[in-house]
Formats: sequence, C-alpha cells, structure tokens
Amino acid sequence: MMQFDQPVIAELEREKYQIPAPTSSGLGIIGISGAGKSTGITRILNIYPQIISGVIRFGRSWAIPKDAIRNS
Repeated sequence: MMQFDQPVIAELEREKYQIPAPTSSGLGIIGISGAGKSTGITRILNIYPQIISGVIRFGRSWAIPKDAIRNS
C-alpha cells in the first residue's frame, strides 16, 4: 500500500492512477494469545484526545474534551 507524508500528494496519485478512495469501515486484528493486540490498540487510541461531540448549546454544536467535564 502506498503511503505519503503529504495528503495532497496522495490525492494526486489517486487521480493519476485512478485508485478508488478507501471504503472500509472496520478492522480485524489477528494474533496469538499474549502477542499484545489489546495493548497495541490501547496505545494507539491513547494518542487521540477523548471528545464528547453533539452537545448543542446556544444553537451551536460543540465538541468538548472529556477531561474538561467535572464529575459531581
């Protein structure tokens, strides 16, 4: 699979070689017990901030970082 550092280049390559846009909506992880599948996924997901989206206030949709909400 081709991979580019700059998305613009990737888009130009897709057009040039008529590569269809990816349509996948899932992923399978296969490996033997104890290989670190869950640990790997957890480490990848921890890179991204947890966001609560879809909150509507004052007629606008907001995305709020999860750590900004206090538990009462």
